[in-house]
Parts: sequence; structure tokens; C-alpha cells
Amino acid sequence: MTTPERFLIVGGGGREAALALMLERDTELHAVISHANPGIVDSVQRSGGGYLVGNPNDPQTVARFAREQGIDYAFVSADAPLEAGVVDALLDAGIKTAGATREASRIEWDKVHSINLVQSVCPEFTPYYETVVDAAGLAAALDGFRERDLTVVVKPQGLTGGKGVKVMPIHLPSYDDCRGYAEQLLSGRSGESVLLVEKLEGIEFTIMGF
Repeated sequence: MTTPERFLIVGGGGREAALALMLERDTELHAVISHANPGIVDSVQRSGGGYLVGNPNDPQTVARFAREQGIDYAFVSADAPLEAGVVDALLDAGIKTAGATREASRIEWDKVHSINLVQSVCPEFTPYYETVVDAAGLAAALDGFRERDLTVVVKPQGLTGGKGVKVMPIHLPSYDDCRGYAEQLLSGRSGESVLLVEKLEGIEFTIMGF
């Protein structure tokens, strides 16, 4: 009887729990999770693997656990560990990993980089936007939206778990409210910019590949 390959999942959300259900069938499953997600824990234990309750966003913690367990393959898909460079650390440890490196995933965790990339590739499809690095430049940036009579979307540069973007007029009734929220972001997220973007009306769709 062949020994099952050892597979590591990083992160403790629903996506990882669904993957764990599939992987437990024919791998020795291991996990690094921030809390004892019962679905993942059950899958790991049924497969004969082990798990670590720790920080899945700490590259060295994840890589050290992977080496200790003799992991053959790892899977990293959540935004925060990708931004932290967990995939880079696993690859440096010689572990085959499904997931983007920190730089390759930057389009996901850095909104300023993302829209600058769109601007460089297809500027005709880029909405009007301004990047603000401090409160001093905020008034001038908002004046550009006022002059064009554009509705504003205020976005923090980095990750906020899908809860940081606010839209005018739903969340921010006026330009003054936009300024207040942007100032709050600039003061609370050291070293990060704030992105002001023209609000677009349309249908959003997602293409997913398996």
C-alpha cells in the first residue's frame, strides 16, 4: 500500500474547509489555521494528519510547520497570507505550492497598483481616479471630482476583508463625507494611500475556473 502524499492547506475559512473535504479522501491532510475550524480539524484528523492553530499569515511559521510535517504540496488562496508572502516562504523551503507569490498577487491586495496597471494597459477603460497620500492632497483630489460632477468611491489601498470600500451617496452622502472617511483611512493605516475612483454603474460578474 502506497503512502498518501502530505498536503497542507493554509487558512481556516469556508474555502479551505471545502478543499479539506476533498483532500481528506486520498491525502494525509495538514493545516495551519488561525482558529480550530471544526470542519477542517475533522478532515485533518480523519486523514491522519496534523494541524497547527497559529498565524497563517506568518510565512516562517507556515514554512517551519510544513518542513516539520514533511509536506509534499501546499495550497494558499486567502488574500492575507498571499500578501504576507507565505507562498514565497514555502517555495523557498522547497515545497511545491499552489498559490501566487506576494508580487504576483499584488493586483489583489494593492488597489493602487491594480488601477495603475489597468491605466497602463487599457487607459480607455480606466475610470477617473486620484491617489491621495496625505490629507494635504485630499481637497485638490476631491475638487477634480466636483468639477467633473462625478460620484466618488473611496478605497483603502490594502486589504480590509471586503469591508473598507465606501460608495457615494450610499455610504458617503456628500463630498465632505468622502473627505472625512479618506482622512480617517489615512490616519489609521500608516504608510498606505487612499484611492478615490469614479463610481461606475453596471453588472458585475465573476469568471471562475476549476
